[in-house]
Amino acid sequence: LMDGKTEDDSGDPVDQQSVKLQALVLYSAPVDLSMVPVGASVGAFLRVPPPTPRTPKATARLYQQASPVSYVTADDSPTLLLAGDADTNVPHRHAMALQAALQKVHVPSQLLTIPRGTHGPTFGLAAGAPRPTDWPDYHGEMVRWFDEHLKPHFLAFSDFEEDRELHTKWEDDLSAPHAWIYGDLRHAEEL
Repeated sequence: LMDGKTEDDSGDPVDQQSVKLQALVLYSAPVDLSMVPVGASVGAFLRVPPPTPRTPKATARLYQQASPVSYVTADDSPTLLLAGDADTNVPHRHAMALQAALQKVHVPSQLLTIPRGTHGPTFGLAAGAPRPTDWPDYHGEMVRWFDEHLKPHFLAFSDFEEDRELHTKWEDDLSAPHAWIYGDLRHAEEL
């Protein structure tokens, strides 16, 4: 889905780091643009009708080429899918299709279905309303997902030989999962 490849040849070590996502959480994501009603919205925007059994193959191919589900590979990031089963904008079957594609190539993935959830970040729950008891704790699951799949990274660069021992000190002192240290570590401030 997101390959993280860069085309920077500047030689700067920061620019040589991968930008590949380590973990992904998708809310109500349209993944197959040929599915109605998403396809109808895309078609209206592009002025190309959505594919039907009678659609020319070239039109159907355009929708397929624009659909994220067409690009799932075994090296994709672990993906948590959140989808309401009452979403009429991006139906639940989009999440199911992506989940199936990810599982087929053995990418860690999980689908959390929100019963009666509609489209949007709150799945239709009014501000301040209590979460229905049959709904999963999707905020807690997102945190758990990132805790499980984000890997600690420490990036330290320095031109000073005497800074080598500081690298270890900083790595031991930092408890955040991601710490970026750049430059002269003798003058680095606490993150």
